[in-house]
Amino acid sequence: SIPQASFVKLIVYDVTGKAVMELVNGFQTADYHSVTFNGNNLASGIYFYRISVSSENSNFTKTMKMVIVK
Repeated sequence: SIPQASFVKLIVYDVTGKAVMELVNGFQTADYHSVTFNGNNLASGIYFYRISVSSENSNFTKTMKMVIVK
C-alpha cells in the first residue's frame, strides 16, 4: 500500500549483498499494488528484499529476510 504517488524500488539481494532481481523500479500511484516473484532461477538459501519509497514529503526503506527452499 502506497499512501501517495511515489517512486518505488523493490530489489532482491543475495546474502552477499548482490542484487539478484529487480521487481519494481519506477513511479507508482497511491493505491494497493502487488508484484509476482518467481524465484525458480535462484538457488535455495537466504535472500533479502528491500523496498524503498521516495516522495516529495517523505522517504521510507525497509529490508526483510526471506528463505528459498527447493
